Amino acid sequence: MGAAALPMRSITPRLLAALFALSACEGGGLDADDPIDDSFSGEGKADAAGVAEGSAEAIGVLRVANRASQADRRGAGKVATVTAREIVGARSGGDAIEPSDDDQRFTTLAELDAVPYVGKVAFAKLLAYARARGFVVPAACTAPAPRTTKVGLFVTPDDGADPVLDLIHGARSSIELTMYQLSSQPVIQALRAAASRGVRVRVILDGDEARASVESTLRAAGAETHRSSASFAFTHQKSMICRR
Repeated sequence: MGAAALPMRSITPRLLAALFALSACEGGGLDADDPIDDSFSGEGKADAAGVAEGSAEAIGVLRVANRASQADRRGAGKVATVTAREIVGARSGGDAIEPSDDDQRFTTLAELDAVPYVGKVAFAKLLAYARARGFVVPAACTAPAPRTTKVGLFVTPDDGADPVLDLIHGARSSIELTMYQLSSQPVIQALRAAASRGVRVRVILDGDEARASVESTLRAAGAETHRSSASFAFTHQKSMICRR
């Protein structure tokens, strides 16, 4: 994943309320957490500091990396300026603007590990922040070992697409979506990526509002698309179930 500079016009007030620190260089040296080619993963990049790929903690770290801007000093991490800039640049795509249609979210630790200046120190900061701020979600409960599940409320459009994208990127088994109008490119591309990595994606769209281009994009990646029954005047439902 390539890195790109982030222009100031893309730093919105909402992006400022995140993790990454915009700190001054100390002693005139390079303000980075790790050497440019340092790795935080073990041999074969199967795990990082005891965190296995695909685990709840790994997903938590990726959530932080996908959400945080490079502009705020708050949080347990305080990731260094150069490190933060490289992470944001890697995910913001060729136009270096967030949000936009070419954004690239991290879906694996290996992708995050490939970013320059992201090594053991940066990973430890991201992991500490993910643990402290509730980005690490325990595995789903089972009949013999139930747990109380936290319920979070997100209100759109103020909360943006991140909560929805987090669910899609965290899905490992299946995604079932019913939508009146599906036009968000980040969501469409996330569904496409999920289908491409083997998640069973099934989408029901309103019979009159469904876009053929969206349906063909999803089907090309292996997703199933259906139009709602003509028995209904319209299908105004917006719901999604993601299974891990």
